[in-house]
Amino acid sequence: REATTHPEYENAVIGLQRALEERCEKARQNSSLDPGQRHDAIRDHWHEATEAYGQLREYYEGQLQAGVEERENDLFKVEHHSRSDVRDAYEIVYSATRGFDSGSREGMEQAREELGRYAERARRTGDKALQTAVGHIAIERGIADLRDAYLSESKERTRNWERYTHARRKQDSFGKLRLSIAAGTGISLVMPAELRS
Repeated sequence: REATTHPEYENAVIGLQRALEERCEKARQNSSLDPGQRHDAIRDHWHEATEAYGQLREYYEGQLQAGVEERENDLFKVEHHSRSDVRDAYEIVYSATRGFDSGSREGMEQAREELGRYAERARRTGDKALQTAVGHIAIERGIADLRDAYLSESKERTRNWERYTHARRKQDSFGKLRLSIAAGTGISLVMPAELRS
């Protein structure tokens, strides 16, 4: 699996850096400013750029979160005419598998077995609402074999899963990028030389 990159974000940061450098250079070349005024102008440009950088980061994180939510909605979408049946089946299966929340190994194993029984019953009876409810719970609980069986029955589900996992990986990789920025190894704004001393 390749690392997810963020060219839109990186290009925007590069653009902010260029604008900062241009504004600082104009202040440096402005002969009507004394050295103190030059320093103050450069500091003001730096503060404006760092504020814009923070807003850019928040906007980009919001876009990534919105993308994850949109893909998640696609993944769990239920046709209008089936919603009531799926909701009822979901409540039954969820209640029967509360052991996932127990924290105990035994409770989780029993819940996993019960979810498997419901999956088999849905398969044998052709109960689409039950099948959907089991599939949704398998996705939520991370039960890979049941999740994959549910997803494999539909190209649309498989595509929605791939889009969702891609959106999540992209969001997660941005979190890692933020950590690398905080550690001084990722792309971020470079402070003007006059302010580093």
